[in-house]
Amino acid sequence: MSAAGARPIRRRRSAEAPLRPEQWAALVCTGVTAWNSLFGLKPLLPGQTVLFQGTGGVSVTGLVLAKAAGARTIITSSSDEKLKFVQKKFGVDYVLKYKKTPNWAAEAKKLTGGVGVDYIFENGGSGTIKQSIEAIKFGGIISVIGFLSSAKQEDMPDVAGLALSKGCVVRGIIIGSKQQLEEVVEFVGNHNLDIPVGKTFKGGSCQGFGVHDLWFSHWQDLH
Repeated sequence: MSAAGARPIRRRRSAEAPLRPEQWAALVCTGVTAWNSLFGLKPLLPGQTVLFQGTGGVSVTGLVLAKAAGARTIITSSSDEKLKFVQKKFGVDYVLKYKKTPNWAAEAKKLTGGVGVDYIFENGGSGTIKQSIEAIKFGGIISVIGFLSSAKQEDMPDVAGLALSKGCVVRGIIIGSKQQLEEVVEFVGNHNLDIPVGKTFKGGSCQGFGVHDLWFSHWQDLH
């Protein structure tokens, strides 16, 4: 992934940020996914608010992009340690520990003066989408990126009805286009952004490291 993703990409303007090859490689997946969520349908504007669920790669990369674009940012996690880390390293504006604040949607609305947030990175799926719609501003955008929290069948939310009540857009995100990749590479280069990379693997070090182990490790990072 790093070897392929680190190849030079033609850009319209200079992108000379001192990034490591693995950081450029990360843009191919987490970078373009986050960019698509923020700029793919309706471009994020300075002063708008973005809420990120969890501290995984897409959320934290989105946080970096959103901060550079002048947005206010909120991030959720179950871990005080991870919340402190992203606040110190990436300067997130507000943190919400959902174990301490189960009704994080209400708290997010308070942080926006009762209006709601403009964009949400939805990583939970059926288990969190109801609160996401509660937290979203009328006409806001919820990007469904993951499905890490499943609701019981009897608690399955009426997403269509809830979305209609808020006039919001709920869109599934599966990475993005080549054009969006070129755009995020240009943006990162022009703003000299520090793209987060959670883990790197040297050649041969992945032998015996199964897909299940990799997924479980990633799942732990998200919470």
